[in-house]
Amino acid sequence: MHGGDIYSNKIKLDFSVSINPLGASGNVRRAVAEALKADSSIIEQYPDQKCRKLAASLSDKLKLPESQILFGNGASELIPALFRALKVRRGLLLAPCFSGYERAFKSLRECGISIEYSFFTLSRRSKFQLDEKQLEELAKCVEAQKPGILVVTNPNNPDGSMKPLHLMERLAACCRGTGTKLLIDECFMALSDGYDTCSFVPRLADYSEVMVLDAFTKTYALPGLRLGYLLCSDESVIEKTRLQLAEWSVSSVAQAAGVAALQDGGYLERSRKLIQEERLFLCAGLEKLGFEVFSSSSCFVLFYSQKENQLREKLINCGILIRDCSDFPGLGSGFYRIGIKSHAANQLLLESIAAVV
Repeated sequence: MHGGDIYSNKIKLDFSVSINPLGASGNVRRAVAEALKADSSIIEQYPDQKCRKLAASLSDKLKLPESQILFGNGASELIPALFRALKVRRGLLLAPCFSGYERAFKSLRECGISIEYSFFTLSRRSKFQLDEKQLEELAKCVEAQKPGILVVTNPNNPDGSMKPLHLMERLAACCRGTGTKLLIDECFMALSDGYDTCSFVPRLADYSEVMVLDAFTKTYALPGLRLGYLLCSDESVIEKTRLQLAEWSVSSVAQAAGVAALQDGGYLERSRKLIQEERLFLCAGLEKLGFEVFSSSSCFVLFYSQKENQLREKLINCGILIRDCSDFPGLGSGFYRIGIKSHAANQLLLESIAAVV
């Protein structure tokens, strides 16, 4: 179950997805409109398979060679493509984590590929944060299982906890010792506190076994255009994964939007400021209503109620959609995630929750 299903019910406000609350910027909207003008030939031509303009723009921003960047039709397309490229036969996932990874493993099984995977469950007592003690336990688990790939989301989805860079480097070193690839999902990193000190991207050159997954979807509010990317200093991984994608998986319109987004100075800084302010407001409101709220560094909040296991259904009747997290490994009934929106929308959400509980 993913968020974003506003089509099955009459939904006015969708809190089930976690995207930039500022929405797509004016710069991006103008680029898309220009691409779709009547006299534009962009939709009558095949897209650039190598996304050259976009690759050059992202390369300049991240200070990485273009040959270490691979674009896809959203991060969700790149996940199974990477697993196929690496010929993964054993995976290890942290729990709770984004359900798309387990879905990717299951889809490969349906194709007859023999894949085993297991979960390392983060402690609820520690608010699902990866601390020193849990890192040691995780390292022992990696050494014992020797998985082909370890998947870690940073910040963690769905609770928003951030993993410090020094801990991630120790985990990468452990993976190197067992021949394990480490995939770090940073799809929410740019919208999170500590984005400039916790991202693994500046350290990729020193760790060829590490891959970073990111997307324009959440950061620049472009879920309808589908644009994600994979980073790795081992260029053979990039090329092998490229072969698992369709030849023209990224549309010309998505490429144009991506270039425009990267040129939008100040947009992300304004976004993070709004997210920090509204996250405090939402967390305080939820706690006042009696929910257990988990500390988040990002653009979404996880909360729990033992007695409110039908909250999603109750809010749908109000035209509001939230994410029921009962299908997340490591969670269960009563856990919910909400994306952060404008102050007016967040106020309405809290009022609606108060009314139904």
